[in-house]
Amino acid sequence: MKENKAIVNRIEMFPVTHKILKDMANARGVELGSFIGNFLDNIILNADQLNLKEAPYSEAHWNWVALKQRQMMRELTWQAAAMYNECPTEEAADRIVQMCDAAEIDYDDLMKQTATDPYTAEIAKSRIGVKFSRCLRWLPGFITSNGNMVPVSIIEQAAEKAGFVMSMCRRVKRDVCKSSDVPDIVSIRQSTGWAWSIVGQDDQEEQQEQEQQHSNIIDKLIGDDPF
Repeated sequence: MKENKAIVNRIEMFPVTHKILKDMANARGVELGSFIGNFLDNIILNADQLNLKEAPYSEAHWNWVALKQRQMMRELTWQAAAMYNECPTEEAADRIVQMCDAAEIDYDDLMKQTATDPYTAEIAKSRIGVKFSRCLRWLPGFITSNGNMVPVSIIEQAAEKAGFVMSMCRRVKRDVCKSSDVPDIVSIRQSTGWAWSIVGQDDQEEQQEQEQQHSNIIDKLIGDDPF
């Protein structure tokens, strides 16, 4: 006879938490929802005598720590490569090779990406933190890969899933627009609301055309850009 269980349809969690729980469930051959339910049942029902230092709680904790450390190392490595592109030295190259080995990143691929990324210079100048640098890489890429005209509501949803708050995305947008060396992230009003787009490409004629189109659109806007 099936045990009586209550069901919660929507449980929000950080992507890294979801990955850890999924990996733990798969390792035990258990369906993810059942594993999470049993995990929470054990915490609540055994709260008084539960030793959180014992597995699987310690396993989940240290898996989370390891993932966060790898993520941090990868972001530091990317930022170091961006700084190298601005001021290349043999010593810096050797250091990046060591960082790539530690972060399990292919050195040649990383250097190619940072050399062609138009926002590399901004990443190199960023001193706010690695998460801000990661957002500075993520936001233009997300907009470009989704038709270069993305509603703000969609960006907000995607940013939350990627681990960013919308205020950080807006800071990225402002910083990008302040720089004269990189394509701008601009707000464009549509019939359904505001969208963000990237204007300014390597090709000068295309850049001038897009800037003119953007200027014409701005002239037709009603009200101030709330973003």
